[in-house]
Amino acid sequence: MTETIIEILKLLGVGSLIGVLVGHWLGRRSSRKDWTVDNKKQEYRELLDALNHWYDIELPRIAVLIGGGFVVEQGKDQEARFRVALSVNRLLKDRLFIGEELRKSGLFEEWGTVERLASDPSNLSVAGFEQAFNKLHDRIVSLAKLDTGIS
Repeated sequence: MTETIIEILKLLGVGSLIGVLVGHWLGRRSSRKDWTVDNKKQEYRELLDALNHWYDIELPRIAVLIGGGFVVEQGKDQEARFRVALSVNRLLKDRLFIGEELRKSGLFEEWGTVERLASDPSNLSVAGFEQAFNKLHDRIVSLAKLDTGIS
């Protein structure tokens, strides 16, 4: 009888240890997943912020050009436009957590198309530019929701 009690106590001790280890492993796994999702959300946020900043700079310029006006840019204005466009390029190419999804989605190529439209808006309307931009923006938002599990 004592041997049976000792065996049961040994099993309970080993079972408790296994339970603690499994609980610890599950907790770490969940924390890592949450950490990864948080980083993905941050990277998508940075990309969308840069893209929206670029749009805010380009739309007024394009509206003037399409309306037949001339845009006289100072060197700092051209530099700002160039810097923001480079930022969007970089964010589309070098993200650690969302980079693979961005590459698979073809968004970099779509961004190139929208950027070319902004560079030469001669065959474009403001509505056409907004439509191309909104399509790109909406695709990024959809990808972000899918990739991070947001419904």
